[in-house]
Parts: sequence; C-alpha cells; structure tokens
Amino acid sequence: MLAEIPRAGLGGEVGLLGVRPGMSRRDTQVKRFNRGSRVKFQNQVFENTRVDLDGNEYRNCTFRRCTVVYSGGQVPLISGCDFNGCEFGFSDAAERTLIFMNRMYHGGFQNIIEETLASVRSGPSGGGVKS
Repeated sequence: MLAEIPRAGLGGEVGLLGVRPGMSRRDTQVKRFNRGSRVKFQNQVFENTRVDLDGNEYRNCTFRRCTVVYSGGQVPLISGCDFNGCEFGFSDAAERTLIFMNRMYHGGFQNIIEETLASVRSGPSGGGVKS
C-alpha cells in the first residue's frame, strides 16, 4: 500500500507506507515515546528513524527521512511540522482498519468507502493534525 500524498501544508515530500503484517519492530530503528501520558516535542529534529506518533504532540518539529507510524491509539497533535522524505505507516489497529476498508471497497461497498474518503477530504472534525 504505497502512494504519494501531496504536501497538504505539512511541508516536504511525504509518502505513505503500509506497514506489513509480521514486520518486527526490530526491522527498523525505533523511537517510541508514548508510554501513557502525552509527550510534547517542540522545535526538535527527527532524522533517519522511526517515530511512533500515537498520543504525542509535535509542534514545529522537523522530520527527515523518517518512518512515521500511527497505530490507532490516541490521536497525535501535529502543528507546524515539516516532513522531508518521510514515509507514513500504519500498524496495529490503524493497519487493521485500512485492511477492513480495502476489503469493503473491493467487496461491493465502494460507495461507503468513497463517502468516508469524501468526509476525510472535506476537512478535520475534531482531528489533531493542523498545518
């Protein structure tokens, strides 16, 4: 599940990487910051590493050649960040949701998935990603 997504005001070239089932966390260098309470990062640079977004807050940070992963936990807050050469991946509950949506789409429920994507395109509704 690999696709280019536009800059969307976040800055830099951003890709989308589907994290494969069975992929060990040891397969990549891991930076895991979320262990319960929200961790706040401001004006930090993350480079050549994996960053798990769940539950954290990122303000005016720079991500260079990172694998940025959302697992379906608490929605992260992202504001004013720059992503350069990064891949976005999904694991755990977030990955399973995408697999389910893919199966729905190809199982005769294209209209439901298209409506869902139209809702995503129309703008945030209580979301945490802000440019």
